[in-house]
Amino acid sequence: MEENSPFKPVVYNVWSDFIAGKDLEPESVREIILDSWKRCYEYGVDPLKGKGACISDKQLEEIRLKCNNLIDIAKPFMYEIHNFVKESGFVVVLTDKNGFILEVVGDPNIIENAQNLGFVKGAFWSEEKVGTNAIGTALEVDKPLQVVAEEHFCKDHHSWTCSAAPIHDKKGELIGVLDMSGPCELVHPHTLGIVVAAVKAIENHLRIEEQKNQLQVANEFSQTVLNSISEGLISIDQEGYLVKVNNTAKRILDLEEMDLKGKKVTEVLGNEVKILDVLEQRKGYTDQEVVICRGDKRIRVTSTAQPIINQNGEIIGVVSTFKKLEVVQNLVNRMVGSQANFTFKDIIGESLALQEAKRLSRLASRNFSNILLLGESGTGKELFAQSMHNYGDHCRGPFVSINCAAIPQSLLESELFGYEEGAFTGAQSKGRPGKFELANGGTLFLDEISEMSLQMQASLLRVLQEREVVRIGGSKAIPIDVNIVAASNRDLEQEVEEGNFRRDLFFRLNTFSIELPPLRERIEDIPLLVDYFLQKFSSKLGDKKISAKALKLLQSYNWSGNIRELENIIQRGIVLAEDSNQITVNQLPEKLLKHESIVENNEGHKVPLMSLEEVERRVIKEALAKTENNISQAAQLLDIGRSTLYRKINKYKLS
Repeated sequence: MEENSPFKPVVYNVWSDFIAGKDLEPESVREIILDSWKRCYEYGVDPLKGKGACISDKQLEEIRLKCNNLIDIAKPFMYEIHNFVKESGFVVVLTDKNGFILEVVGDPNIIENAQNLGFVKGAFWSEEKVGTNAIGTALEVDKPLQVVAEEHFCKDHHSWTCSAAPIHDKKGELIGVLDMSGPCELVHPHTLGIVVAAVKAIENHLRIEEQKNQLQVANEFSQTVLNSISEGLISIDQEGYLVKVNNTAKRILDLEEMDLKGKKVTEVLGNEVKILDVLEQRKGYTDQEVVICRGDKRIRVTSTAQPIINQNGEIIGVVSTFKKLEVVQNLVNRMVGSQANFTFKDIIGESLALQEAKRLSRLASRNFSNILLLGESGTGKELFAQSMHNYGDHCRGPFVSINCAAIPQSLLESELFGYEEGAFTGAQSKGRPGKFELANGGTLFLDEISEMSLQMQASLLRVLQEREVVRIGGSKAIPIDVNIVAASNRDLEQEVEEGNFRRDLFFRLNTFSIELPPLRERIEDIPLLVDYFLQKFSSKLGDKKISAKALKLLQSYNWSGNIRELENIIQRGIVLAEDSNQITVNQLPEKLLKHESIVENNEGHKVPLMSLEEVERRVIKEALAKTENNISQAAQLLDIGRSTLYRKINKYKLS
């Protein structure tokens, strides 16, 4: 062995003295080597051995799987290093952070010699197992180093020179070692330099791969975010080419991926694209109504767009988000409470008249787009309108209500039809959609339609005929799909005869009319309604009941204000009852008490008993005789509508 040692006699003698337990001079061997020898002595490593112990194939496969990325990146560099020293007896080795050999590249003869030392895949080359060696010691000190001949702790390694450098990830964590080993007589300082250079290249590639993966993850993340938002998104570069179009935008604009690649936004959406204004004016916009043209389609959206500006203050693109206008309008409707909360189940009553009104309403809501509700104030016209909306085919759309009597006629047109930017003094700068647009896809309830001016009636008739609306100050027709439920407490036929309501509009609305019975015609429903109102106010005003006498009086009253009047009287009675748990006659309004006196006085007369229907038939017959069968005068005398009188004439066969 002494003849073959290039460090003979100094290093070999020092190694011999160390394993013999003799004290050494500090300068007799490199400090890094001496420290390693001391660790090996403490580990109990046998200096006369040094063969690496191998793990099972299954364990090796598991370790290689964990280090798969490191192996894939390092292998090309291992082959490149080996090509420099090909047929010189060198072998290139890659280990994990624990010293397990993952890959071996070298000449067949040197690999065969290395196998005798266990220098193969799956062998464990830590200091603790095989003593001082470039791999194990580099792992211990986390530094590149070269171990030559007798510097190895184990004698079987003295014929080798090994150069190794630790490999770190982007966080600086030790993840492996690259080593080049060969005959000790071929030792050269440049060998370690080659290994270190290769390790730097491997670490750079690891960082690049990590950045690439991070970019891919970030891209996938951002793409998922873009496609998950409910708004459409389009971005363009400074030349107007499409950069990003999310799935929502593709769906809204009916676009395919093939329509977008390498295209300018004008090629896809036409020349009048508002997003291009941002490029020219260097100024974005927020929540503006925009019309996007796709062939012969016109898609109305509300859009926000902002320029993308780089660090030099240059515009490098524009990003625009948008929603279909009806989506925004439906959202606004829900937020402001313009929605249908009631169904037919919420309409209280079991009288035949009410059941018939509900039956007709169900039929109408599924089969007619224009419905006319007639009835006195307080009979529940809006309740029926909401129920029909929820029962009909437009139930998923918005329900929009407007009282034609509550809005000045000068403003009613803009409320119904909307207006464009600058249409008149005081108009909002961005324009505003009207109730017809807001109700698109749903139901528009026009309450008190008899109060609409003749001029407005003409405009409404045109919309009902054409099924499109033109905003005030605008010229473009906007298609609408709206069910119309109109309501009036007046006799519209009489209004037509008197010239207050357009005949053509009446027949356009009156494709299906429903008359809601007044409360006095459904007195059997009064106990149910009273119970409902008592429960409704109980949480705020306390639990109350009503006396039998008070309930009887309520059933005998005329109810000119109908259900609304009954609700007010019950609420008043609960408050006046105070500590009592019962509403009595004393808590009812004076007008009901006077009515009670009249009833009691009349009971003193000997009037033959007869059914209420017979009484009603006789009264109607007398009114017709008195007015010489003038329907309008008879209805006025009886204080009922003409349509109600016609229905009762047919009922009692008085014609």
